[in-house]
Amino acid sequence: MTGTPDEERPPDHVLAAARAAYRLRRPEARFTTLVADSATDPAPGLRCVPESGPRLLTFSAEGIELHLQVTAYGAVCDLAGQFIPALSFVVELRHAGEVSSHATDPSGAFIVRSLPRGPVSLVYSPADSAGPYLMTPWTIL
Repeated sequence: MTGTPDEERPPDHVLAAARAAYRLRRPEARFTTLVADSATDPAPGLRCVPESGPRLLTFSAEGIELHLQVTAYGAVCDLAGQFIPALSFVVELRHAGEVSSHATDPSGAFIVRSLPRGPVSLVYSPADSAGPYLMTPWTIL
């Protein structure tokens, strides 16, 4: 998972097995990489102050970036996402044993409100079925 101390991180062989199992279910899926997280890598010149404002995360794969802004309100948070380039996706949000679907608007943006804080993963698939399925690693919000 992303966002946990190293001692809580599952061993690499467990993560590899989980990815392999998922590929059996959805072989066309590509895993994204977390390339920026304001909780651990603040922008140059800024202090890293937990809980002081929105958390910004950037995931990347296949030439597509997903920018997420997480705004926490106690035990829940709002999630605003933006795909670069602007593409039409259906976003499957997985968390706490639940799955919800959210469509992007024409600019490639989506919003999820009142999401319980905790581990989440997103699987995004092209709305027109003409592109790769992409999946973020599990990340603790």
